[in-house]
Amino acid sequence: MKGKAESFIQMQIFSAEVVLLVLTLSLPVEAKKCPRACSCDSTTLTTACVGKNLTDVPPTVEEITVKLDLRNNNLQVLSRGTFMHTPYLTHLNLQRCNIIEIKEGAFRTLGRVVSLNLAHNKIEILYQAFLTFSKGNPIYCNCYMSPLRQWARVSGVKLLGACSGPPHLSDEPLQAVSPLDLRCRRGESPVEEEESTERVPPTVTATAKPKQKVKCPANCECDTETQHATCEGRGHTRIPRGFPAQTQLLDLHDNHFHYLPANSFPGSSQLVSLHLQSCKIHEIEGGALQGMKNLLYLYLSDNDLMSLDPKAFAGVPKLTYIHLERNKLAQFPGSALSLLPSLVVLHLEQNAISKLETSGLLSSLGSKLTELYLGNNNLTYIAKGALDSDSLCTLHLDSNQLTEVPTHALLETSNLQELNLSGNSVRWVGPNAFQPLSKSLKRLYMDHMGMEKVRETLLS
Repeated sequence: MKGKAESFIQMQIFSAEVVLLVLTLSLPVEAKKCPRACSCDSTTLTTACVGKNLTDVPPTVEEITVKLDLRNNNLQVLSRGTFMHTPYLTHLNLQRCNIIEIKEGAFRTLGRVVSLNLAHNKIEILYQAFLTFSKGNPIYCNCYMSPLRQWARVSGVKLLGACSGPPHLSDEPLQAVSPLDLRCRRGESPVEEEESTERVPPTVTATAKPKQKVKCPANCECDTETQHATCEGRGHTRIPRGFPAQTQLLDLHDNHFHYLPANSFPGSSQLVSLHLQSCKIHEIEGGALQGMKNLLYLYLSDNDLMSLDPKAFAGVPKLTYIHLERNKLAQFPGSALSLLPSLVVLHLEQNAISKLETSGLLSSLGSKLTELYLGNNNLTYIAKGALDSDSLCTLHLDSNQLTEVPTHALLETSNLQELNLSGNSVRWVGPNAFQPLSKSLKRLYMDHMGMEKVRETLLS
């Protein structure tokens, strides 16, 4: 390829797997056409892809679509960011799509949704996939055939209708019983889906009862029904004490803590999700989270952390998702993260990390890390062996200062499916640049790199 490319370059690689290599450079993107398997109405901004045996949500659905009907397909897994290209959706129908799993963040961009139908699928475990819907009005659910009380307490979704069943689910947080049949609608009251054919039990409205006084720290709010507590944006300078023992979600974001001492959260053994975004935190003492044996989600984004104490995450063995984006970390916090055997998703975007120098950096984190996000750092060098991992599936290195594809660091990432190198100054991609990933790679992003030359054998 000579000179600067001025169009999309799409490469189909291998007979069994297709890797889409996007080299978007200078031309504006054309308006998307209606997906081949769907019908679209530009007047009502509706797209319907019903009963087409689709295994993925069509990527060419118009961005401005407000109603998307995907009933009766075979989607199985909704990955993180599945609907990121359709942020204006208000109605989403996913009935009978053979959905088995909804990844955390699958609905992250859908802040406008008022109606979500997930009836008649095979979902067994729900993470905080619906948490993004909690802003604004709540989403109400008509659910039947499955007891979802535990999930409702954690996600903040109010259950209406015939939500009967055994009074106790599993001791494991966030787990529900399969099959999970669920319809959600945001607003003052639930309304039936017009296109639905199955009978839904009538909504049961409980008689209003006076609220009992709940033990709660000053200048905070605690809800025993949802097991949520919030002190959001209340000007606290110390972590409040005295939350109900059964609290599962604690929102403390937008305060002024600066420093988290050891044992900052006594009596929080049932906590599942902790929100500490935008709290001006610059130091976390070792053992600050001690005792949170059920903590799964930790949000520390938008703080002032420059480093992490090696024991900062001691005492949280189930911690699975960590958000550390938009801090001031100058080094990859490998020592602190090595205490987390259950870590699956790690967000470190928009920090100041310049090098990954240690061989075995990821392998020291255990065998479960699946997604690593390092975009918008200052990375100039990645050592051989630093990214070695049998479990890593998604790796984002976009918007750094790499000048070449880190092929030597990808030799032992045998299951990597998505690699994002966009926004780096890689002018030339040599032969066999991605050969170590030839059997696993499905999505490769290399746009906005000022690329001048690509060898035909870069993926062979």
